Amino acid sequence: MKKNETLLEARGLFKTYAKEGQPLEVLKGVDFSLKVGESVAILGPSGSGKSTLLKILGSLEAPSQGEVYFQGKSLKNFSPETLSQFRNLHMGFVFQFHFLMPMLTAEENVSLPGMIKGLGKREALERARYLLEEVGLKERLDFYPNQLSGGERQRVALARAIFNEAPMILADEPTGNLDREYGQQVFELLLELKTSLGSSLLMVTHNWDLAKQCERRLELREGLLKAI
Repeated sequence: MKKNETLLEARGLFKTYAKEGQPLEVLKGVDFSLKVGESVAILGPSGSGKSTLLKILGSLEAPSQGEVYFQGKSLKNFSPETLSQFRNLHMGFVFQFHFLMPMLTAEENVSLPGMIKGLGKREALERARYLLEEVGLKERLDFYPNQLSGGERQRVALARAIFNEAPMILADEPTGNLDREYGQQVFELLLELKTSLGSSLLMVTHNWDLAKQCERRLELREGLLKAI
């Protein structure tokens, strides 16, 4: 797809949970679109549903109503197995908590998307080593997560997210566990990786300093998205 074409689109997203036997509406008809190569930040108060929206857009959770389209194709009727394969190939996720496998080294963690894709172990590890060098962790290949600092673990997570050169990166408070200075460094690295791949970036955050570095900013409040 070409730059400025629509990569991801959501139409009429509703999400309702049951809370103490009563319906709780989190999303109330959200419409959203993301273009190829674009960076978008979604802000909103705690509990506004930012993470829920990101999970739905990333096909990790189904909406109560509405549809999500990726490259013009609806994800509504995908089987769980097809969705899993789709996410691995087309989406890279970076969360506040890195979700690295504690029993695997940095290079083994980064190689996981390739192994899932069907790459041979040797090829997957070679690419993992290359990506870890790209994010400044050449000397940490054989380190386990508990041997890495918080910022280093998040860099491993970034390398894992871009392993398959996914056209879309989804980030949920990607620097939330880091101090301000190191968080800025990690976010700048994320933007650099996004640009080098030509990927789109969708980030949810409460951090205005990070959000203003994205090309477009939206706020989720009372279940609806508004431009800010």
